[in-house]
Amino acid sequence: MSAVIKLMEWNGPVGSPTQTDKTSSELRFKFHDDPIVDASYPLLSSRKTIRRSFEKWLRIHVGRPGPDNTLFNLVAYRQGVLSNIWVRSVNPASWEYAAPAVPADETGCVPFGQFWAARPKSLDSSTSGAPYRGYDFDAGDFLVLHATIAAGAPPSMGIAISAGGVVLGWTET
Repeated sequence: MSAVIKLMEWNGPVGSPTQTDKTSSELRFKFHDDPIVDASYPLLSSRKTIRRSFEKWLRIHVGRPGPDNTLFNLVAYRQGVLSNIWVRSVNPASWEYAAPAVPADETGCVPFGQFWAARPKSLDSSTSGAPYRGYDFDAGDFLVLHATIAAGAPPSMGIAISAGGVVLGWTET
């Protein structure tokens, strides 16, 4: 049976984070740590400084029923045009989930727009490419995204990635 893969957004404090299925839902970048897609806490522009959103901590979840075979080569990439979205990955083997925050700058990040189907971002450093087998577990590295609005940008209700804008990929044998 094929794997049931979900894109889960993690929010809240370390030790008791909540996980929300964002597989077919929009990701809204705002000035608040929650998975809700609404107009609350918009990321507004400033005349003098770059504004940054709270981070979106995303991770692959292998659901039930799980694969009968082996899963490996976990990747993520963008679908469509994404500007002002920055990404870094966090290997959970060396650094666990941290409560989402507003980053001070883009240190350690790269534009998410540089990853597409032919050149995806690997999420396999936590296992060094070793395969996954089973079901109902979190897999791969965290994909940590945040958005920026340049100083002097026109007012906006915020930045969002529509459903399907973050594409997950894997190999199943």
